[in-house]
Amino acid sequence: MIFVQNHDQVGNRPQGERLGALVPFDALKLAAGLMFAAPAVPLLFMGEEYGETAPFQFFTSFIDPQFAEAGRRGRAEDCRRFGWTRPIPDPNAPNTFVSSRLNHPLALASRHRALRAYYKRWIELRRAYPALGARHKELARAALDGAVFTVTRATPAGQPVHLVANLGPAGEPWTPPPGWRLLLDSDDPAYGGAGGGEPLGPFQVLLYEPER
Repeated sequence: MIFVQNHDQVGNRPQGERLGALVPFDALKLAAGLMFAAPAVPLLFMGEEYGETAPFQFFTSFIDPQFAEAGRRGRAEDCRRFGWTRPIPDPNAPNTFVSSRLNHPLALASRHRALRAYYKRWIELRRAYPALGARHKELARAALDGAVFTVTRATPAGQPVHLVANLGPAGEPWTPPPGWRLLLDSDDPAYGGAGGGEPLGPFQVLLYEPER
């Protein structure tokens, strides 16, 4: 199994920020692309697929005041151990829970709808291309050249797919080898991108298959 974020990782941050609040939109798509291309079962955190903006904060619902205070004190002490000095949400305050709930209508907003389409396309590709499944890890190949990361996945019968990703915030020169056909481009306007092209844009992800 593999994931970009989960409830422990997010909920244990002092403010409960999701990845989308911490990195640029293109980097969010990069992280998702690397997850979906990995030889593992991808796990999605609730709302991740459309870029939910609500935090997922550490919350409790103790009725006993002593338990509530112990939880409050323990949470504050835990954050201080990691050098956090600013105030944190009260775990037992109703608003801490309320502010952590999903805002489902957000999935219909322009950029969030585009991100959801991007996730949907990756799931479709994993269904359609056996090489993108969780099996055949031993056939996966990866390489890093500067900021350009490449992954090749294949099955015992062949059927390879090639992922090319720019891990950096600056453009990188890239020309696909002859005979490669584009399956997905994270910079496609359909996925909230600019539709750039060469060079390989900041945090851009490309997926290819051999031409048939």
